[in-house]
Amino acid sequence: MKHTVRKLFREIHRRSVWQVLGVYVAVSFAAFSAVGALTTAVGLPDWTLTLALGLLLLGLPLIAATAFIQEGIPGLRIEDEVDPNLLVGRTPAEVHVVPQDHPMHGVGTFTWENAVVCAVAGTVVLVGSVVAYLAMWTLGIPPVGSLVAQGLLSPRDPVVLADFKNETDDAALGVAVTHAFRVGLAESEIVTVVDAPVIATSLGEMGRDRNEILTPELAHQIATRHGFKAVVEGSISRSGPGYVVEAALVLPGEDAALVRFTERAPLADDIVPAIYRLTARLRERIGESLKVIRGGEPLGDLTTPSLDALKSYA
Repeated sequence: MKHTVRKLFREIHRRSVWQVLGVYVAVSFAAFSAVGALTTAVGLPDWTLTLALGLLLLGLPLIAATAFIQEGIPGLRIEDEVDPNLLVGRTPAEVHVVPQDHPMHGVGTFTWENAVVCAVAGTVVLVGSVVAYLAMWTLGIPPVGSLVAQGLLSPRDPVVLADFKNETDDAALGVAVTHAFRVGLAESEIVTVVDAPVIATSLGEMGRDRNEILTPELAHQIATRHGFKAVVEGSISRSGPGYVVEAALVLPGEDAALVRFTERAPLADDIVPAIYRLTARLRERIGESLKVIRGGEPLGDLTTPSLDALKSYA
């Protein structure tokens, strides 16, 4: 077994596979960095980097196999002069070098020509996926089309943020999460969160306590009374040692959500980053560009990931 492995590594080294893989890794790193820079500068979806990385990793074994095979494998070795009789019964994989004027030249799956074709195909898949996504988002085509493009909301439409339902044993967590979510939405250039004084005044007009918890039911009533376009509902619950934060955008008086997103926080101090991701996804789906969303500070002045600090701040 040890002799076989040592022989394999000698064969790989002889075929310059290591050099080819080194070049591929270097080119892949440059391409991945370029995609990352473009994603940030233009505002491409977050999955663009994931798809690019997946395609690059998928090409790694292809390049390795092509480099190994094209340098030859143990078997018949043919150099300049070729006796056609020597090729009888041989497969292209068993031939080390085949002259260009021979019918077997260029035959095979793992060729550099095919590798280039695969590279072009991967680029087309990446670019095509991003273009298709952006076109659907801009034109309002479900399931990724923005709500503004669909005509369900207009820029700067006011929305009512209901207090997040707290399904944990920490009584202060619901208030803290609601406040953090309000800060995240307040940074938006395409949606307007109804101010707390307006909510308090409306509750007073309804004969209720002005400081009452704003349940989704009350939020819908206020939105209906004042003609506000939508209600944002949310909840936080435990999931093992972590938490699950959910948010939905609902039209007043409706039960079905226009959009609903969920983020997981493995630990308590991961809740603030989870809320930031949640507000970013909601803002994008409403119709705000990712370039604008990423250009803002994460949750404004909430620069600490500490859950205790968030609760104290709220």
